[in-house]
Amino acid sequence: EPVPMVKVQPLILDIAEMLGWRDMKDLAIRSGIPDTRVDAVWLNHPNDTEEACQRLLRIWVEKTGRNASVELVQSLRRSGKRDKAEKILEILGKTLDA
Repeated sequence: EPVPMVKVQPLILDIAEMLGWRDMKDLAIRSGIPDTRVDAVWLNHPNDTEEACQRLLRIWVEKTGRNASVELVQSLRRSGKRDKAEKILEILGKTLDA
């Protein structure tokens, strides 16, 4: 199924909630965000994984650019996270229906 190219920024809260910290951390590290940057986000929000996940997703979206929606779903599929990829695809699709 093709991935729509949509702005991820307005969907950060929903996507971060779906991803969770562990998968967001894996995604960030695989995409080349340094461990030290990931750790810094975690240390700034040690008791709030949701906030940490949102912050790291924002950093990842800034790094990835306009192609973020496509890259996000494809990266999850490549790492065997098909269920999460499909759920995020649904979130992305809602913006097209609006």
